[in-house]
Amino acid sequence: MINPTFQSTVTLYHQSKHFDEETKRNVTLWTRTVHENCYFGTQDEQALNGTTLSVASSYTARIPYQGEKIHIGAGDIAVLGEVNDDIADIQGKRTTDLLTKYKPDCFTVRVCRDNTKIKRGAHYKLMGV
Repeated sequence: MINPTFQSTVTLYHQSKHFDEETKRNVTLWTRTVHENCYFGTQDEQALNGTTLSVASSYTARIPYQGEKIHIGAGDIAVLGEVNDDIADIQGKRTTDLLTKYKPDCFTVRVCRDNTKIKRGAHYKLMGV
C-alpha cells in the first residue's frame, strides 16, 4: 500500500553539461521525467539577522525508488504536478522562466539524498529553495 502522504506527481528536470566541439562552448542539456506517488511539501523557515526577521520557504520532495537509478543533483528543478515545458537557453524557456511560472510549486534542488537502501519506503529525498 502506498503511504498516504505520497500522492503527488513531480516533474523533475535534470541537467547534464558537456563541451560542444562544434561551437566550442559548454552546453547544458535538460532531461524531463515525471514521477508519480511522490511526496511534495514546503515549510516556512525564519531567520533573525540583528533586528531583521526574514521568512523563506524550504522544499522537500521524495521520489519513490522503483528499481532504477534516477539521476538527480544540485541545480536540478522539481515541479509539483506533470508539466511539459522544455528548458533551453532562449528567452521564455530558461530555468528562471520555469521557476517563475510555477512558483510556489517548484524549487531548485540544493541537496539530494539517496535513500534507496532502506528496505521499506526506499526513495530519493530532494531538498531546496
